[in-house]
Amino acid sequence: MLMHKVMAMATTFVDDAGTSHDIPENANIVCGAMDAVAFSHFGMKPDRILATYGERSSSGSNHGGVYADGNLVYLELSHNETPYDPNIFPADPDDAERAFLDLITGDLSPTCSSSNYYCDTIDLQYLNDNTWPDVIIFGGLYSTLLNDEIKGNATDRNVPIIVLSNDYHGNDEGEKGSRDMVEMIERMEELALALGVTEPKMVEEDKTALCIAAETFQATAKKCSRCWCS
Repeated sequence: MLMHKVMAMATTFVDDAGTSHDIPENANIVCGAMDAVAFSHFGMKPDRILATYGERSSSGSNHGGVYADGNLVYLELSHNETPYDPNIFPADPDDAERAFLDLITGDLSPTCSSSNYYCDTIDLQYLNDNTWPDVIIFGGLYSTLLNDEIKGNATDRNVPIIVLSNDYHGNDEGEKGSRDMVEMIERMEELALALGVTEPKMVEEDKTALCIAAETFQATAKKCSRCWCS
């Protein structure tokens, strides 16, 4: 009997909903656009990602000459006609990250992925017309977009849905809290490794740079605190 994917080399990953998933070797995935960017830094190849969903630029950006109507601020400045300056929008994908996204052929949010505004549309027709992935991922930024239609279609096709959250389970009393940036990065790294990526050398270099920046910030903040509180 043929299975959806040969599971002999599967890796087990427990998501933030507490569900254990067997991830097949070289699994193809669908994920949010910004999660795809994150996976690229951990060494994932674009051909492993069948499609993305969600916006591909930060809300308020004017990348591509588009400025969303939802950002009604100083319309007389004609933001959509202003030359795009990536330095103004550091949350946007950089050139290398955007090139990575461009290599991903599937877009489940074609009506709003380039809107530079909140994009909550996920159209499954692309998957129906082409092929469904081995795994669907909803990271913390996108977890609210997971609806019954997606769950039902994935269940019918035996496609697991991995859910990550920006919250953690908290202490023994059940109190919850929010993950900080480092914890969220570590969780994405855990998933990337479970998906079988080979991390590039720059991952350790980026971690070192982050630690140095954090220590510098803490020292500066401590000095400011002495000034303000003296």
